[in-house]
Amino acid sequence: MDFQRYKEEHPRLEDRLTKMEKKAKMADIMLDLKDHEGMQLLTTEMEKIINSINMQLMTRERLETEKREILMADKERCMWLLSLFPSAEATLKRIETYLKKL
Repeated sequence: MDFQRYKEEHPRLEDRLTKMEKKAKMADIMLDLKDHEGMQLLTTEMEKIINSINMQLMTRERLETEKREILMADKERCMWLLSLFPSAEATLKRIETYLKKL
């Protein structure tokens, strides 16, 4: 994506395009990171943790409130990490769609 060209063609949108450029760069970094062997191992481990937490929450009828909250917080952290990659892909698609409309 040639943001500089778009900025020159649409000077009134320069601030918006600058913000989009930063988001696109971050999304590209995330997608590059997704392919890294270490990150693939980490995401696999996060999926295992989520599955384990789900199993604990479903099979234990009575968990202490504090224990349940800790499990839910751990699960949310894992899910947040895993959501970064689809979010990065969606961000790039939205930006590309916007730029095509200019």
